[in-house]
Amino acid sequence: MQLIDADGTPCDLTQGWLRASHRALDPERSRPYRPYHPHDRTEPLVSGEPTWFEIAIVPTAQRFKPGQRVRLLLTSADEGFAMQGLSHVTVGLQARNTIFSDSRLMVPIVG
Repeated sequence: MQLIDADGTPCDLTQGWLRASHRALDPERSRPYRPYHPHDRTEPLVSGEPTWFEIAIVPTAQRFKPGQRVRLLLTSADEGFAMQGLSHVTVGLQARNTIFSDSRLMVPIVG
């Protein structure tokens, strides 16, 4: 996720990631704004079947000034988007991804 200044200048704000086959949620530990993935089993994707993902974004705190906005970048690879030097090794598999219109970003607002 990026913070975009009023003049259009982007700055990395935070990041989230999820291995698609580890998308299972723990309903006891998950919150509407913070999904919890136990990573205790794999669930393979089915080609051509829409799949819902809840991706946690690393918490951050940011006070927004007038004219600033948030940009959400969705990608199936983190090349060029790695923060703090963390990234994944590409395995060379090709995939086609479609983001459906009911995708949304939940942002908790605190006073």
